[in-house]
Amino acid sequence: MRKKKQPKGRNKPDENRKPVAERLTEVLDLPKDIVLNLPRLIFTGNRELFIENYRGIVEYSDTVIRLNTSECMIKITGGALGIKSIAAEEITLQGKIKTLEFI
Repeated sequence: MRKKKQPKGRNKPDENRKPVAERLTEVLDLPKDIVLNLPRLIFTGNRELFIENYRGIVEYSDTVIRLNTSECMIKITGGALGIKSIAAEEITLQGKIKTLEFI
């Protein structure tokens, strides 16, 4: 049997599996964190972490903080961890950050 040739310029099969919103962000060059409600993390060294688009605090101690997001859970470990500021969808953590995991 002969294989069908795919016309040039067509999307590859793997690209068609992406959600429509994700493909739109790529085509229109829109920020994914805003359109897809993905978490956005900004580090200041290993002493401060600003997170946008989080959903809630799951675990909180001076050595472990776990946050829920729309996509996954974020686990931060370290020492003397604390919350510097908090709002509905933004949180700033401070302390000595050792690890960050996406669970």
